[in-house]
Amino acid sequence: MAENVNIGAIAEELSHELFHDFFWQPIGRMNHDWNCEQKDVHSCQKHPCDVVFYYDEPYEQVRTYLHTDLKSYSKESISKTAIENALISLAKQVACANISENWQDEHTHQQHQSSIQGMLFIYNHDGEYDSDFNELLDKIDLSKIKLPNDSRIYVIGPEEINWFQLIKLQMQHYRGASRGFSLPNQDQCSFYYPQLSRKINTERKSSKAATLETLLAPWVVLKHQSGTEKGCVVFYKRDSVRVEEFIYFIDYLRYYSLLDENYELMVVFKSECYAKALQNFQKAKQQYLEEINADSDSGLRQQVESINLDKFVKYTQCYSADEIGMNYE
Repeated sequence: MAENVNIGAIAEELSHELFHDFFWQPIGRMNHDWNCEQKDVHSCQKHPCDVVFYYDEPYEQVRTYLHTDLKSYSKESISKTAIENALISLAKQVACANISENWQDEHTHQQHQSSIQGMLFIYNHDGEYDSDFNELLDKIDLSKIKLPNDSRIYVIGPEEINWFQLIKLQMQHYRGASRGFSLPNQDQCSFYYPQLSRKINTERKSSKAATLETLLAPWVVLKHQSGTEKGCVVFYKRDSVRVEEFIYFIDYLRYYSLLDENYELMVVFKSECYAKALQNFQKAKQQYLEEINADSDSGLRQQVESINLDKFVKYTQCYSADEIGMNYE
């Protein structure tokens, strides 16, 4: 029971200190048990629920609910067996959540069309895990994981969590900046979803959140507007900083009109890639402008040349179930 209480405290910290900046919201109780709807199939009486987050999808009139299993593991505890067992259990929880009136009464909004998914969140609380987490996932026996046809489980490992924290702390850094580039308050920001040729952003006002697919993409775009001033911050995830990739990236910005509206553009790179990115991004700008024959006084040339680069701030933030359990305040 003590471990459950500590994990519940981690869930509370995550909802306020990590996912809050991505416009995710928790709903219902945290750290509670609920009745299994398929006792004979699942061989249990109850399922656990650490926390449920929700956000609105940008291209569908659907609200996604993430039934989340939070794990806080040391380096030695992150193993194929541990992850596989957690996935088997979480798949049962998601299957029941999709048919449980009690779960849906507490964790969904009845006026919205719902999509109930699972998220397994693997946090390495000692910060020492340096193996390839994807290689471990490749060893999982997927035939043991029984999910409804329309459901999926997102597995968020240590590397992804570090990426989420980088974005969150960079946004906080910009909001607290007294000079140089700064971000306005959160209510003047939203994550960017382009109007795709076969998908229309149908939920522009409510779908400000960064979906999981967005957070796991090669780059994440945050739009902001304060009065007449508007701009974008692009959080660049890739470690590769080749000129050819930057040319493609600049063309992406142009294609989705992020170079057409006088945005102030800032692209943020990982600190270990920043020096090389500075060199190659300048070359990519020059090559791109040559290839499209941009006039010396054209607005497009000015926008491309005015793209600013920055690097992520460093952080040492940790969440630990053991440390939280020792907090007597």
